[in-house]
Amino acid sequence: MPEETNTTFDNEFLTANKLYEFYNYKIWNKRFAEVMPLKDAIKFYLEV
Repeated sequence: MPEETNTTFDNEFLTANKLYEFYNYKIWNKRFAEVMPLKDAIKFYLEV
């Protein structure tokens, strides 16, 4: 999953940035997807 390609909103508990970091690096990365820089994701998809 390319970094910085999803968005979210602030809620009453966390800012959007904190939610983004939490889900991208604590939940999704290496569990449901590999979070990588956009240029690496493009290279990966072009090689498939």
